[in-house]
Amino acid sequence: MNRLSTKNHYKLYKSGKQWITALVIATTLGITAVTTTAHAEDNPDTTSEQSELVKSVSTKTDDGSKPNNLVNQTENSKQEKAADQSSMTKKLGQDVKNEEQPAKVTTTFDNDQQLHKLFTSDTDINTVKQLLGPATIFHIFSDQTEISADTNGNIVTKILLNGPEFGTRGESQNHTTRDVYYIGSIDQIGANAFRTGNNYVVLGDDSNVKFNGDQVFINGNRLDHLKKADVHVVKGYLNIDNELNSLRNTSGILASLPNDSKVIVDFGDMNNRIIDVSHATDNLIIINIDASSLEQPQPITIKGLSSNRDGAAVILNVCGAKETINWQTQTKLVYDDGTQVGPGESHNKPNHVLWNFGNATQFININSGYLMGSVLAPNSEITANVNADGNLIGKKVNIKGGESHRWDFWAPEFVVPVFPHGNNDFVYLPHNGQSTTPGKATTPVKPTTPKKATTPVQPTDPSKPTSPVQPSTPVVPTPQPSNPKVTTPVKPTTPEKATTPVQP
Repeated sequence: MNRLSTKNHYKLYKSGKQWITALVIATTLGITAVTTTAHAEDNPDTTSEQSELVKSVSTKTDDGSKPNNLVNQTENSKQEKAADQSSMTKKLGQDVKNEEQPAKVTTTFDNDQQLHKLFTSDTDINTVKQLLGPATIFHIFSDQTEISADTNGNIVTKILLNGPEFGTRGESQNHTTRDVYYIGSIDQIGANAFRTGNNYVVLGDDSNVKFNGDQVFINGNRLDHLKKADVHVVKGYLNIDNELNSLRNTSGILASLPNDSKVIVDFGDMNNRIIDVSHATDNLIIINIDASSLEQPQPITIKGLSSNRDGAAVILNVCGAKETINWQTQTKLVYDDGTQVGPGESHNKPNHVLWNFGNATQFININSGYLMGSVLAPNSEITANVNADGNLIGKKVNIKGGESHRWDFWAPEFVVPVFPHGNNDFVYLPHNGQSTTPGKATTPVKPTTPKKATTPVQPTDPSKPTSPVQPSTPVVPTPQPSNPKVTTPVKPTTPEKATTPVQP
């Protein structure tokens, strides 16, 4: 007789109460029952099948033999019961698998309707496709990310090398109502990652993520602030390489645009360096600034920024190509209502400032002072040793010191270059809404300021013609004689000789 050994978990429930789950091991030598407990919601469909099976289970008789009914059942129905048990094992095994690993979803960033519901009222997928593309809604956007200091923001990265703690706290004018993440693979991660508990997390296909009930484990570490419903595993959700290539194109085109002539740049007083954009009329304000200005410790104040989310975007093209730029300055931002915004977890004004480092710079080290505004450096390794607030877009991003804070970049939809999403075109939309030739960025159209009308000159009454002014009689010059006579000069007379005085 062939030896039969079958192992199954069965769960019994009645009126919402816990019953006993029988772990039945059937062998030709006898039957042993082991008990454990579970909840009805785990697999309610198995209740009736389990109940019938347990009714057939009994212990051995006093003499050690099997009851007749059980012997008959074993001999006559062995194959039928083995098939039933195999089917139930397969079904229950699938439930266990679903508990251990998340289901894989087929969607992309562009068509993810669940993500789009998280956009704020001023944001939609068309807005996100512009200028910075998907990077607009992320604090860090990079090939690789390494975190060893407080990171107050969300992340898109192909590889998270290390992330003990991160997540957006505070209130800022951002594009999404929750922290959105896309992480391809994770080397090291800490329990305080995704620390806010207000997350929408998409992980790449190779992410080592498992569930235990509602708990989430990555690389064997429990994530204290994630719930099962927060996590999705999606293959091909966002092609980071393609996005960075498009951002390189964007960076190069922005760098080619000319200075806005209405911007006042006054660096005459090194202790009070001013960039005043309050007189600029374009909605895309271009300012070219030498890299050496950022390596000096004196602060730079940008004045006149718009308080409105759809206000003008200020693009600071960092010139003077250098392989390494060591940021030393403080950035002070003053808005059109006089409000000044500094580094912190909360920002009560929109972020309209973008530092465009172009494609030549390889390393950007933020060493002292602090950086306010987003950074576009798709070919660079960005290392923040002090505070940096805004989007950090680079080939690699390291947060090593100070704090970094999420503060999404805002640009007006109808005047900024449309993000070259999925192609190499770069279309500029000026005020009139007509696109220019793809691939050629043009200088923004400047609206002319209407002149104040002057008081019109009152017309004279045509019925009363004025008397003409009589011309004055010209003065006739006196004619000069053609041959003037020359008079002979008078000859002086010879003085008389003095007489000898008479002697007295």
